[in-house]
Amino acid sequence: MAAAQPAAVAAEAVHGAASGPATPPAALALTVSEGIARLRIDLPGAKLNILGSALLVELDGAIAGLSARKDIRCLLLESGKPGVFVAGADLHELEGIADSRAAEEKSAFGQELFNRLADLPFTTVAVLNGTAAGGGLELALACDFRLAADTPRTQLSFPETSLGLIPGWGGTYRLPRTVGLMQALQMILGGKAVDGVQAARIRLVDACYPEAFLEEKTAEFLRAVLTPEGRRAAERRRERKRLSQRLAEDTALGRALVFRRARKDLEARLGGHYPAPPAALEVLRKTVRASRARALFIERKALSRLAPGAVCKNLVGLFFAREAVKKVPALQGEARPVSRAAVLGAGTMGGRIAWLFTRRDIPVVMKDIAWDAVGRGYASAFAVYGEMNSWRL
Repeated sequence: MAAAQPAAVAAEAVHGAASGPATPPAALALTVSEGIARLRIDLPGAKLNILGSALLVELDGAIAGLSARKDIRCLLLESGKPGVFVAGADLHELEGIADSRAAEEKSAFGQELFNRLADLPFTTVAVLNGTAAGGGLELALACDFRLAADTPRTQLSFPETSLGLIPGWGGTYRLPRTVGLMQALQMILGGKAVDGVQAARIRLVDACYPEAFLEEKTAEFLRAVLTPEGRRAAERRRERKRLSQRLAEDTALGRALVFRRARKDLEARLGGHYPAPPAALEVLRKTVRASRARALFIERKALSRLAPGAVCKNLVGLFFAREAVKKVPALQGEARPVSRAAVLGAGTMGGRIAWLFTRRDIPVVMKDIAWDAVGRGYASAFAVYGEMNSWRL
């Protein structure tokens, strides 16, 4: 998606495939020195790194070239954009998905690409200097290690369910195996971002360093993990679990209770209106103990059912509408006084919205295509005033 702010673009979660021009843009720059390869992502002419189809094709070629080299001991994956690692993928490509087959193909391409990154025969490290959301975080999870900058701009999230989707490039497989099942459920079902310090605490990243010293500390981290002892120490830090976490996640009964509670929470919060969070929960339930191949198969099948659906399209449209509103000049700066108001669509909710205006002595009109809805709106507003009178008593 093409939003102006990294926080908003963190909602991008589209999964693009290998389609587009034969010559991709020069978004990647590779340098190799003393066995350390640095692959920098810097999408030309853009404020943010977005994983569109052309960039994915370029990344595919870069990984293929790296896998054939014998002179590399470590790959650093980093961003050339200040404050942004990769802010998801291109939502405009999501709008072009017409059917389940196209969605599954796009998911499969990303999954296979990130598998090849995960299977490289040398150490891989993602350096997260800012926002990593959706597909961007899935890209980082495919690396052996992750480092984060300690800055407010570092926001790591899986916001797909807010767009009617689920992670579709391996996120539902890799995240629980990195941070544990309960934390993965919170991130995927809730979509809430964590900063660098929180990410280090939950083991989503292996270390979080002050932004000013990120380069120096990254070099220090590499020197450690490129030794057998240092790598084992870093891996052991990830494996530490509290007793409560082991009981909940490492036993069949514990996992069943975790999923049961998560399902009840979703039912209470969503009321059955949004299909993506329950679909994500079901994928996690089926894949938590599955092999990589089986887990990714289940993930892309679930994604292929959601991406072409009306709920997903409407939520993406709503996101674009919110971004467009932010760019309206009249809405920038200080709020202007409201002298009159209208509520289009009456009923219970419309009546309560109208009541809010009347509480501020702002004249308001309710309009609806049906008179009975207008009647319910007036009754709803009247009921709120009745409730207020009972409060006074």
